[in-house]
Amino acid sequence: MSRVKNSMRNSAVGAFSNIIMILLNFITRTIFISTLSKEYLGINGLFSNILYVLSFAELGVGHAIIYCMYKPANDHNNEKIKALLNLYKKYYFYIGIIVFLVGISIIPFMNYIILEPPKISENLIFIYILYLLETATSYFFSYKRSIIIVNQQDYICDLIKIIVNIIKSLLQIMVLLLFKNYILYLILFVLSTLFTNILISIVANKKYPFIKETCNHQISKQEIKSIHTNIKSLVIYKLGKVALNGTDNIIISSLIGLVAVGLYSNYLLIISSVTGVAYIILSGTISSIGNVNAKEDVSTKEFIMNCLLLVSGWIYGIIFICLIVLLNPFITIWIGKDYLLHISIVIVSVLYFLIDGLEFSTHTYISTLGLFKQVRIGPFIAGVINIILSLLLGSKLGLFGIFLATSISKILTTTWLEPYVIYRYDFHKSPIYYYKKYIIMLLCIISNLIITYWIVNCINVGGIIGFSIQAIIAFVLSNIIFLLCFFKTSEFQFVIEKVRKVICKQKS
Repeated sequence: MSRVKNSMRNSAVGAFSNIIMILLNFITRTIFISTLSKEYLGINGLFSNILYVLSFAELGVGHAIIYCMYKPANDHNNEKIKALLNLYKKYYFYIGIIVFLVGISIIPFMNYIILEPPKISENLIFIYILYLLETATSYFFSYKRSIIIVNQQDYICDLIKIIVNIIKSLLQIMVLLLFKNYILYLILFVLSTLFTNILISIVANKKYPFIKETCNHQISKQEIKSIHTNIKSLVIYKLGKVALNGTDNIIISSLIGLVAVGLYSNYLLIISSVTGVAYIILSGTISSIGNVNAKEDVSTKEFIMNCLLLVSGWIYGIIFICLIVLLNPFITIWIGKDYLLHISIVIVSVLYFLIDGLEFSTHTYISTLGLFKQVRIGPFIAGVINIILSLLLGSKLGLFGIFLATSISKILTTTWLEPYVIYRYDFHKSPIYYYKKYIIMLLCIISNLIITYWIVNCINVGGIIGFSIQAIIAFVLSNIIFLLCFFKTSEFQFVIEKVRKVICKQKS
């Protein structure tokens, strides 16, 4: 019950903070669009994408060391935790330096990445360096976040992040309205990341004062070797993820142009904001799943993974349906028809996020079981396929082809590989049962989409009122259909019973 309680608290706080951030982001983006040109939107999307690609330098160090911390945290082995934190700090310092240096080395190739230079007054290279500083500084002080996460108190980091981001967004809005200055806007972006990490570090020191003490424990050569093995595996894994998730805007910029990047960035803001809430809700369970995998038997672990598939499929399925039904009407009301993309592009761009969301359960188990080595090749192959297909299909079909390539790459690799690895190396049985569960979930989502899309589009009321009616019907109807599909399953009954017990305990 304590695991469930921690998961629900982390999820609730995370979801609340993310919703606040969504509102702030939309207000900021609306003012951004009204005060600056489409070129700035394109620059914003492109440089964010380039620096996401640079994040491969993190090499999965965070995942590898957090995985190693679950057992000593469970055993209250403070000396071992201090030793791991010191190792984490050392790695992250060098990673921050590497990211900055690699980022600087990209500057001479900027003309090849940007098809047509944007018509702006600011120096493009200086703008890029500010983005680079934000990414590099994100590695300093952040290592202490891990002890908070391992102890199932993710909500603390979320609260700090939302407070800093509220202040940042308000200041950015003032800068845009009063000065229309993009450079000041970016400087605030850099400072907010630095202050967030510093505050989390301060809180970690106060909550776990032993981490400030001198460390007398030496991590054995065997343990360091194990950590390095996991990191090496995560290098390949992470490179694949970067090639899969982080190259679309770069390819769009080089094949189509910065304006297309800017148009898609508005959709991506909405999609990533909503899916971000879903991820925060679900990620509140990660530390608890790590606890389950450290303590429970195989049958319990398998059942919990199936429960996680149900919950993640339900949540991401609702998001998938509502986004396809409501995205273009929302864009029209928000910033106008000039910023619309074709419905076919909307469908394939949202499809990828559905596929990724359905893999949340396997991602979580791979991470908390430490199966990095066994699964490392999947995302790497997916990334290579994605780049090749994106270039081929993008040159023929434009944005539609680029986004379709990303989904195809994922389906051909990680979608089936990750469950296979978990079942073979930890559950020691065939993954056929999980595949059946996955296919049933996917068929329910598709059927749900067809029914909901047809009914919602029968409503011909325009404006905000019409959109509100469509949104309510899409959300309520899609949930009812999912309820009819799954309410008799043991996974659904288990999840509902756990939630009910926690709520009753809170009331008492």
